[in-house]
Amino acid sequence: MFDELSYGGRTYIFSLWPIIISVFSKITTLSLMTSAKVISSLAGLISAVLFYLILRKHFNTTISFISSVILVLSPGFLYLFNTISDFGFVSLFFLLIFYLILRKNRLAFFLLLFIPLFGILHTIVMGILLIIYSFSRREFKWLYIIPLFALAILTRILVYGFPEILLFDAPNTQVLVNLVSDFGSFGLSLFTLILAIFGFSLLWEEKYKNMPVYLSVVSLLFLMNFNIKVVLYLSFFISFIATLGIIKIINIEWESKKIRNAIFYILIIGILFSFLTFFNDYYNQKPDDYIVESLEFLRKESNNNDIILSHYSRGHWISYFSDRKNFMDANFVYAPDVNERFYDFQELINTRNLEKAEEIADKYSIDYIWLDNEIKDQLWDERDEGLQFLLSYSTKFKKIYNQNNIEIWRVE
Repeated sequence: MFDELSYGGRTYIFSLWPIIISVFSKITTLSLMTSAKVISSLAGLISAVLFYLILRKHFNTTISFISSVILVLSPGFLYLFNTISDFGFVSLFFLLIFYLILRKNRLAFFLLLFIPLFGILHTIVMGILLIIYSFSRREFKWLYIIPLFALAILTRILVYGFPEILLFDAPNTQVLVNLVSDFGSFGLSLFTLILAIFGFSLLWEEKYKNMPVYLSVVSLLFLMNFNIKVVLYLSFFISFIATLGIIKIINIEWESKKIRNAIFYILIIGILFSFLTFFNDYYNQKPDDYIVESLEFLRKESNNNDIILSHYSRGHWISYFSDRKNFMDANFVYAPDVNERFYDFQELINTRNLEKAEEIADKYSIDYIWLDNEIKDQLWDERDEGLQFLLSYSTKFKKIYNQNNIEIWRVE
């Protein structure tokens, strides 16, 4: 299969997630978009219940319930099950599998076979968690699935090759920044992380007995270097550890109960504040009606095979709303010549040399340039800097749209 729109055209990497959406859409007669939203919402509801039931197998009702509440209030959970992402559905799969494993149900083996169909990253995450669980509980029968995982990963590599390692500093690879949702990401609440520090101190009181938890957290933190969305899996662990942090704070012998209570309430209110802030930002996020309107205009103005240049964060918008090929989007995995393309983009937006700009535009057959104010502020400090100078003073580029702080330029 071939993706006609992403990066001007790229090989489609198989995933079971689009097939699930398509099948659900045909069964329910709902649109693909509505089907994806319904599946994600249902997955979120069921995941919260499964998370509670898994914890309930080992801990009391209070710990299990509070952990579930912290999870549901986490920005990661809100993002996970309110976006059209395979991570939400796979998270449900993970939880269901471990719930069945705890109940000694062999159906877990059958469900494990489907994990590789969602991609290498999910397979590696499940493989690592399964290995940690098996050795910690001495239930080695679950390790029989690991060779199959390895074979599935090897098969993908043989079919698609190795994905190109990112050499540029894309925002979604900045782990420390994206770990905390208060810095503008979909990661973890800063106040939840503070509670988790207290929780880790409680776990460390039993030293290496809790090694499986330490290994799981460290492994997920490491994998975040390859895909920041792994933080969504990490949020399940941190929600539980943060609950232990609440217990630790309550049980510490503070010199003043007023100080203890003040710290406790500040952290709890902080978690609620982080949730409300992310909730507000999330449901007011772009693309807004003005952006959609401009991209619909672009669809009418352009031809089917035209390529649209913009920042990679706008790539998926361009493909979805204008039904046109983007120059680059945020799906870097197996993207064709992703590093070269990014560096050429950087050179194009920073040059005031018309010949160089024409050379890069011709290299990638760029037909249109789409810009909004947010991207312009991100790319340039001055309005006549780099490519903006050429757009304003060269006949090579013709402005065909200028409304609501959005510009579209045609490459002549």
